[in-house]
Amino acid sequence: MLIRSFSIPFILLAVLLLNYEHGKPETRQVKVQINKGSYLIAHGRTNLTKFHCQYIKSLSDTLLVMVTRDERNKLILKNAEISLSVMEFDCGNKLITKDFRKLLQASDFPELKVEAIDIQSTKSLHENQNPEQYQGAISSAKISVTIAGRQHDYQLEIREPVNSHRGIYSGTLHVNIRDFGLVPPRKMLGLMKVNEKVDIDFYLNLSFSD
Repeated sequence: MLIRSFSIPFILLAVLLLNYEHGKPETRQVKVQINKGSYLIAHGRTNLTKFHCQYIKSLSDTLLVMVTRDERNKLILKNAEISLSVMEFDCGNKLITKDFRKLLQASDFPELKVEAIDIQSTKSLHENQNPEQYQGAISSAKISVTIAGRQHDYQLEIREPVNSHRGIYSGTLHVNIRDFGLVPPRKMLGLMKVNEKVDIDFYLNLSFSD
């Protein structure tokens, strides 16, 4: 359910592709700022109802990431990792919030960790496109997510706006909690079962600088 928070690092860094020109490999440090107004919500469901868990702690943060562009124009990332407190998710209902935190084993693993590994551009922006439109390059990003002590990698396609220095980035990540060895709980004598698939919506106000 939390995994939408997981999308943060790779979405933040995907826009860096627009700052690199083709040529010889290079490495540089990039400052990624998550500004106020950013939020993320996990949407889950049972066979009887739906629930929504929002990360209530401010997402404002700064990441200093080392970015290396190789000869294939792939960006290799270092230090592109964030941690999110499981206890900062609120589902709007005390019982659901308690069950949500229990499912993610908050007492033994209080934090979720997300690390961006690399980003590969798969489609370039057309030179005649209107730069004001949300029609940026399409990129493929590899991220590593750790929940309840287990790590799982995802390969995702991302679309970013043309302005690579500041803007709003949003999207949805679809995850399966069984990827992390978590078992959907049953309630009400087994009559209610939590769906193993979770959608995480994120809305990020980001800025970038060298």
